[in-house]
Amino acid sequence: MDKFLILNENLTAWLKARGLYKDYRKHGIIRDWQNIVGRSIALNTLELRFKKDILILKVRNTLWKKELSLIKYSLKKKVNDYLGFEGVKEIKIKI
Repeated sequence: MDKFLILNENLTAWLKARGLYKDYRKHGIIRDWQNIVGRSIALNTLELRFKKDILILKVRNTLWKKELSLIKYSLKKKVNDYLGFEGVKEIKIKI
């Protein structure tokens, strides 16, 4: 078995045992944002942060705020699919 796979499994088990796994996965959203939502949205998202189960996006301008507001339920589904659980209950979009 690959050493990195064993390390990953051990890290995952350790995080789950301490109740940290979901927060760890949420921070992966920031790293993988472009892969989750696509290049265009990622380039116009200036900041991502969490406040409990709320994902807060800061976007470039009012046009992008309106655009993402129209598709925020789709974005939430993509993010939760990436997580493998419903870690994002709501998305707030700010300028």
